[in-house]
Order: sequence, then C-alpha cells, then structure tokens
Amino acid sequence: MERVGSLKLLGKLLGWVLILWALVGIVGCGGFHSTQKTEPAKAEEGRLSSFQFEDLPVPFNMTIIRSDSFVYEAGSVKTGIVVYEGEGDISQLSRFFKEKMPQNDWKLLGHFELQNAMLVFMKERRMAIISIMPQEGPKKRIEIRVGPVEVRPVPTN
Repeated sequence: MERVGSLKLLGKLLGWVLILWALVGIVGCGGFHSTQKTEPAKAEEGRLSSFQFEDLPVPFNMTIIRSDSFVYEAGSVKTGIVVYEGEGDISQLSRFFKEKMPQNDWKLLGHFELQNAMLVFMKERRMAIISIMPQEGPKKRIEIRVGPVEVRPVPTN
C-alpha cells in the first residue's frame, strides 16, 4: 500500500515537473530576454540576475548563450533558463550531470536518453530540468531550467 502511495506521489511530482518545464520554457521563449545593460530594479520587485546558478555545475567546454537565457530573482527565489552550447557526447554530458549534481545536494528524480537527454533533479524546494540536444556537427545544446516547486503529500482515501 505504501508503494502505491509513493507511485502516486512520483506521478504527481512528474506532472508538476512537466508543468514547470512548460512554464519556464514559455517565459524563456516568449520574448523575455535579459541583458546586462538593464536598469536595476527595486529589491522588492525582483531583478534580473546573473546568468549563473551557483549550485549548478556546467561542463567546462560549454559556452553560455545569453540571448536565449533568462534568470529572474526576487527575494530568496531565483528561477529561469540558462542555455549553453559546446562540443560533447550526449551520454558523457548526461553522466557529467549525474555525477556532479549530487555533489551540490541535488537528487536525481528521473532521466531518459535517446537522441536527446532529459534529467530532472530536485533540491530543497527547487527543481532543475536539464535538456541536452544535438546541434549541427559535434555541437550540443544544454538548457537548464530551474524553478521553485511545492511538494504536498497526496491525500489518501
């Protein structure tokens, strides 16, 4: 019976992951592009942040694509999408995140790989969805979406 409850919770959590992924993707692709030349906003309104999440490792051979990246910070909440491109093998890049993310207390919730790779991690009240996609030639594109998540227990009947 406990296993059924765990499966329901995992199913609901993965549903929220997909919703979060879609929302961050819409914001990331909806014309909200930030640059370093923006006017500083008031602290209570939030602000456009640096494009880095300090606790998210990135392979050294990846270059940030600022025009496709957007990070917003308001109080203790920091959310957004950070896009990188560079050379590498999808399975090696996926393995990099599987090894390095737990060193920063991220827990792997799920992953799948075929021609692309998607990894889902959770830490405290945040979720990171990492997509690795092939580009022309040996290049790969990594999209890291990070956002807050609220986990509530599934009601039992």
